[in-house]
Formats: sequence, C-alpha cells, structure tokens
Amino acid sequence: MAPSRVVVSESEPDADADRCQSRNAAVETVNARTRARAGAATHRLCRLEHLFDSAGNFIAFRRGRYVWNSDGDWIGWLPWDDHDVVTTTGEYLGTIFPGHRLYRRGNWLYRGYPGYPGYPGYPGYPGYPGYAGFSPLPPLTDDVPPELLRG
Repeated sequence: MAPSRVVVSESEPDADADRCQSRNAAVETVNARTRARAGAATHRLCRLEHLFDSAGNFIAFRRGRYVWNSDGDWIGWLPWDDHDVVTTTGEYLGTIFPGHRLYRRGNWLYRGYPGYPGYPGYPGYPGYPGYAGFSPLPPLTDDVPPELLRG
C-alpha cells in the first residue's frame, strides 16, 4: 500500500495557526498561574526583610525562615512559621511585629524545644536600609537586648 499524501489547502494553515495560537495562549495562561504561585512561594522564602528596634535602628534581617544580625551573623530562625524568632540554641529571641520591628514579648509562653534547623549558609549582603524612624513599643514588649543580637 502506498503512503497517503496529505494535500494542504491555502485555508488550512490559517486554521492551524489559530488553533496553535489559542492552544499557546491557554498554555501560557496556565504557565503564568503556575509561575505566579511559584513566584509567591519563592518570594516568601527568599525575600529580604530588614528588622528594626523601636528607635528605628537596623538591628537584624530575615531571609526566609532565618534571621541574621546586622553584621551577617546567624542569630535565630522562625521554627513555627509564624512571627516568633528563637535563637540557634532554641531560646526565645523576639517576635516580628508589623512595620518590620523585632521586639521581645514579656509574656511569651514557652512552646517547647524547636529543634535545630541546620546551618542556613551565607545570607548575602543585606544592604543598609537606613533609619526607619521611631515606633512606640507595643504593650508588654521591649527591645531585644543587644547581647542576644550578637552572633
């Protein structure tokens, strides 16, 4: 049996192009949604957040679940995926409040030993964010003591 030959008319390429274009648009829409979700997750994990005390001084920065002091020394992490930061030895360090403020709660309840996450590696240069301005302390909080911010 001889192989059959397909004859393409002049109108079929346009139909094929339209089909391909609509298919590509649908795939691109799905890809854009996937990239947006992945980008949001990546952004959440990799973004840099500068942290300040109540006087507005730059005291630390956060990248993902890890917190470093302003010198780049690893000082803590966020084991419970909330705003509470513990030291590398599992002691309470402070809580991240709105406005990128790191304060220490006086009424923080012990949540158990969080474990050790493993060394996070080099965080990269955080840059200098400047002065954030004064912010009054929330009730029952204080600035994180400087000795806890040393690496």
